Amino acid sequence: MKRETNKVKKKTDVKKFCVMETVKNSWRAVHGTKRIFLTISAMLVVVACSMILLESKMMSLDHHLMLTHSLAYVANFLGKVIPMILGLSMVYVGIQRSLHPHLQWHMIGYVFNLNLLWKVVCLDILLVVILSPVVILFYGSLRFFDYFPNFEPSIFFEFCRFVVFIASLILMIYLMMRLYLTKAIVVAEKSAPWKTIQASFQATKSHGWKLFGLFLINILIIAVSSIPLGIGLIWSVPFCFINYGFVYKKLML
Repeated sequence: MKRETNKVKKKTDVKKFCVMETVKNSWRAVHGTKRIFLTISAMLVVVACSMILLESKMMSLDHHLMLTHSLAYVANFLGKVIPMILGLSMVYVGIQRSLHPHLQWHMIGYVFNLNLLWKVVCLDILLVVILSPVVILFYGSLRFFDYFPNFEPSIFFEFCRFVVFIASLILMIYLMMRLYLTKAIVVAEKSAPWKTIQASFQATKSHGWKLFGLFLINILIIAVSSIPLGIGLIWSVPFCFINYGFVYKKLML
């Protein structure tokens, strides 16, 4: 009897997740959010462009090479870190929109927290460690002859290379979908990196390929919305982050 009840509990632990329902709810929730997302996007563009211009200007100066190179590296660093922080801010705003009907401007500054940023950096390092072996297999099988042009392959070798390519591609997609919620979890809950990864794996159980379908839908929406001079991005960018927030809400709360 205990085994049967445990099985029932495990089945009920898996939350229901519908891709199209998530898409519809996210699209409805875009209304009233464009201004805050546009503000963050504008900040991101201004910071990125300013840092690139500053770096190129510093590198072009001949005097005080040590100082100019140091300042250029600092500009390059800030040009990567600040957009990352603003991206996390969009993630947080998207989560809040899925939870609350109204957004507040102070939500933009939520991620400007050293403790949170440190956890995000550690999480990114862990994600690289987890995904690197699969990425290396995938890239190696795809570009093998670029590195070994004189190698004479046999039919068996080509078959093995094809199998490794397909298997590594499927495994890479699967792992990325199981790690899909890591950014949302660490931003919303400020949990430790390893616990964040465990929570994402638990939440996405049985939903990996559904999430991949949702990911493809988001890519399609972004691609279509960018055709008319990118005007559609005003709606599609908030949609994608709000969509991410709804997935977090559905699978984690």
